[in-house]
Amino acid sequence: MIAARIARILIVGLAAALILYGLPAMPLTGDESWSKWMSGMGWGALFAAVRAYEFHPPFYYSLLKMWRGAAGSSVMALRFPSIIAGLGLILLGWRMARVIGAFPWLAALLLALNRTLIVHDRLARPYALMALAVTGCLALVLRIGQGGARWFHYLAYALVLESVLWLHALGVLYAGALALALFVVSQKRDWLRLIGLHIAVGLVWLPCLQLLLFQQTHRSHGWLVFHWAEVAPNLGEAFAGIRLWPGLILAVGLAAWGSMSLWRGGKGRIAAALFIVALLPIAGEVALSAAITPVFLMRYIVPSILPLTLLMAVPGFPLSLKRVQWVAWGLMLAWLGYGVWVELSTPPEEQWNKVVVYLNTHVARDEELWVIPNDNAMYLRDNAGAAGLKFALVAQPAAFPAPDYKGGRDSGSPAVPGLDAASINRMIAEARARGRRTLWISHTHLQDFDAANNLHRQLLIRGHLLAPPLLISPVVLEHWALDRRAR
Repeated sequence: MIAARIARILIVGLAAALILYGLPAMPLTGDESWSKWMSGMGWGALFAAVRAYEFHPPFYYSLLKMWRGAAGSSVMALRFPSIIAGLGLILLGWRMARVIGAFPWLAALLLALNRTLIVHDRLARPYALMALAVTGCLALVLRIGQGGARWFHYLAYALVLESVLWLHALGVLYAGALALALFVVSQKRDWLRLIGLHIAVGLVWLPCLQLLLFQQTHRSHGWLVFHWAEVAPNLGEAFAGIRLWPGLILAVGLAAWGSMSLWRGGKGRIAAALFIVALLPIAGEVALSAAITPVFLMRYIVPSILPLTLLMAVPGFPLSLKRVQWVAWGLMLAWLGYGVWVELSTPPEEQWNKVVVYLNTHVARDEELWVIPNDNAMYLRDNAGAAGLKFALVAQPAAFPAPDYKGGRDSGSPAVPGLDAASINRMIAEARARGRRTLWISHTHLQDFDAANNLHRQLLIRGHLLAPPLLISPVVLEHWALDRRAR
C-alpha cells in the first residue's frame, strides 16, 4: 500500500513537471486568446458572442470566467484549470485501472508520458477538461455496470454526461459512446430506467443543440480541410506520441491484447465499453469529416486516449508470453518518452511574443501594421506584455469581431471575414488617406482567407515589396510600399 502511494505521488509529480516545463514562458496561442476574450466578457455578451462567433457551447468559457474572478487573468491562471484536469485524469486513470484489473502504475505512467495529453494540459482550452469529464463518466459507467448502484450514482452520471455535451460541440459523439457503453455493461432489466435517464439528459441539452444547428450555417464555409492521409498519423500521435506507424501499431496491439485478456477473465463487457468510448467517437469524426464538414483534429481525439491506455495496461495471456508483453510495454514507454522529449525540446509552434518584439523594433512611426485575418490583432495584443504595441495596428479587412462586414466569410465565422478585391482596394485607399506610403502586413493561413490571392495581386498593381517575406511562426511578415515609384 505504501509503495503504491509512493509510486502514485512520483508519477503525478513527473506529470506535473512535464506539463509545467517551460510553460510560464510559453506565449498564449491563438486559440487561448479566444478563451481569454470570451471569458473576459459580461455574462450577456458572453452568451451572445458564443452564439454569433463560436462553434462550441458556452460551458467552458463560463467556467473559465468564474475561475478568472477568483484567480485573475494571467497566462498561468488561464491555464491552471487544464493543468489540474490533466493531473486529475492520471489519478482517475490509476483508480480505474484497479477496477478493471490493469496495472495502475503502468496506466498512470502511460498517461503521464502521453505527448498529446501534455500538449493540451498546457493550454487554456476545453480539451483537458473534456477528457476528464469523459473519463469521470466512464468511471461511473463501470460502477453502474457492476450492479448495486445507488440513486446518487445515476445522478452523478447524468450531470457529468451533461457536462460532456456542453463542454464541446463534438461532445455529443462521446456522450453517445458513453451511453452505448452503459447499456453494454448494464443488465437488460435496467434498460428502461436508463432510457428515461438519457431522455432527461437530452432535454436539458436541447438549447445547446439549437446553438449548434445555428452555427452549422457557417460551418460549411470553414477553413478546415479533411485529408484521409492525416487519419493514421493523427491517431499515431494521439495514442503513441509520434506520427509514425510503429507506435500506433504497438499501442493498438497492446490494447487488443489487453482486451482479449479481459474477455478471458469474464470482463468482456468492460473491454467492449472501453473500445466503444475510445474508437466510436473517432469513427464518427472521420465520417462527419468525409461526408459533411471537416471536424477531425488532433485536439478532438484527446478524450479517447484514456480508455485505450487502460486496455494497454492490462496483463495479457498466455503466461508463456508474459516476457513478450513486458518488452512491448518497455518499447511503448520508450516511444512515448521520445515523443515527450521531441515536444518539450521543440520551440512553441506559435511565437506571438517574438512577432511583437520584431514589429516593435522595425515598424516606423509613419507606418502601420495590417493584421490578416482580423482576429490575429487579439493574439498580438495578448502577447505584447508590459511593453505593449509600439505601432499602429489595423485589423483587416474589418475590425475584430466583424459582424457587419459585407464581404466574404471564407473563414466560416462572422467574426473573421475573408478578403476580396473590393475590400483590398478600400484598405489601400484608407491607408493612403492616413498618409501611409509604406506599411507592414502580418498574415496566417492567407490561402484560407484569400483563395484567389487578391491581396498580393492588388498590392502589386499599386506598389511593391520592400524586402522578402519573413516567417516567425505562425506569422508571415511583409513590408510593402504603396507607391510603385518609391523604390
